Amino acid sequence: MRSSNLFLAFLVALPAALPAPRAHASALVLPALVLPALVLPAQADRSELVRELVDSPFLASGDVDGWVDRVVELLLAQKGPPSPVDEAALQLLARRGDELADPARWPEVLERLALVSTLDAHARSFLARLTTEERLARMDTDALRRSREHDAFPEYLASFRILAPLAGPETGAPVSLAALSADPGFEREHAGLRGERVRWSIGKREPLRTEIAPAEWMEPVEGWCVLAFEFDAEHGGAAAIEFDLHGSYALRSLPFLLARDRSWRASVGDPTWSYSIDGGAPVTVDAVARETAPVVLAPFELRAGRNRVLVLCKADAYSSFALRVLVPDGAGVSGGKPLVLAPVDGAGLSPERSRLGRGTGAPGAQCASFEERLPREAPDELALLGVLLAGDQRPIAGLEFLRRATTAAPDRVGLAALFARTQNDAPYLPEAWRRSQSRAKFEALAARGANLDVELALARTQVLEDHEEEALLRLDRAREQFARTPAPLLELARTYPKLELDKAGDDAHDA
Repeated sequence: MRSSNLFLAFLVALPAALPAPRAHASALVLPALVLPALVLPAQADRSELVRELVDSPFLASGDVDGWVDRVVELLLAQKGPPSPVDEAALQLLARRGDELADPARWPEVLERLALVSTLDAHARSFLARLTTEERLARMDTDALRRSREHDAFPEYLASFRILAPLAGPETGAPVSLAALSADPGFEREHAGLRGERVRWSIGKREPLRTEIAPAEWMEPVEGWCVLAFEFDAEHGGAAAIEFDLHGSYALRSLPFLLARDRSWRASVGDPTWSYSIDGGAPVTVDAVARETAPVVLAPFELRAGRNRVLVLCKADAYSSFALRVLVPDGAGVSGGKPLVLAPVDGAGLSPERSRLGRGTGAPGAQCASFEERLPREAPDELALLGVLLAGDQRPIAGLEFLRRATTAAPDRVGLAALFARTQNDAPYLPEAWRRSQSRAKFEALAARGANLDVELALARTQVLEDHEEEALLRLDRAREQFARTPAPLLELARTYPKLELDKAGDDAHDA
């Protein structure tokens, strides 16, 4: 039985070459729901948009503003049925929003994106969340205080109960999620940690946040805890619960604790968690045993009337959960506005993508995420999926898709640069190994054409290897070559202090 605390000095062995993906890498539980249809629709051609997302001449020259404008222009020009590529574009735009020359342009970009006619229900929900978060970020303290009077994210479940602290597997008498699912006993006492008696407490999500963090409702933060969510439905049918764990500390920390060359050791609470829907058999999500998505989709058979979801997790993993209910036809669900769900029979998915973990599962029904539905045949398509996964807490699977993209298109400098940069940033790989591998790739790419990411990466490598003077010369050339971006100047500002040239560093930063 695994210890309740995971001492993760390293968990992954390093092969001689680029690590192969784990066997489950393409069968990950992936986030985000899709279209209000019972079958997968034909997808419009998005090849130009896909290429712009992963191999853009604007990004190669450091022109983030030009890239954002071009992607928005391509989205606005799309016709025909929705495509998962549209939501992928929104995801990547959101990652670059704070890199605009004038960050105040971001609200304008969001307004233009609201005019895109091909976004499906889930993509529009993601865009609405981005817009709400941006609006809240611009509010002063008084405005935020007034905003707390209303739920900013009504589609996420808000009311819950918590039972804690509870004994875990390490005590020999762990809490049974199956028993609590069958009979939660909201009105009686339960056996707690160290023989204590505990009762359910009632809580409510903060109105300006989507997630609930159990540790914020516990004192002290130890042992295990169970969250219970209840909601009512007007009628039954196929549905799903979406569990979003993006804010979970232990889950975010795992990739950094996997490398075997760290001189330090760290301890984090076990991020493994389990859920049960309407008394069904508990389902465990083990992020240590395999790389998992930070959003888990659990199909189930919605009951007319009261429905219940229980979640079990370790307190010191500092997990957070944002839950929402998704149904096929927008039927009423109390506590929030349901999204539209698309159950599919798997016929439109490849075998590796149709093995979706089920909750209590409606027989024969599956739910396809936008990532699962992304095309993955052409090199640009493979690269797009790789970028999305690597930037969303799945570096192993993401890097493998990028490797496949560069193997399929060895002459594409942009894809090769993307692969090299992602490999260089992969936190689970030994630092010296990945730096050596990436430097060789970057030097070969520099000889094939100008690319801002390549020049910046080589300059950083030269600094790490105590060749600061060479790095300064490279950055000076990059400043002239890529005049539309401040990136070389910012890198100079970080490099000058290493040579005890603080005044020059300040000048570069001010410029």
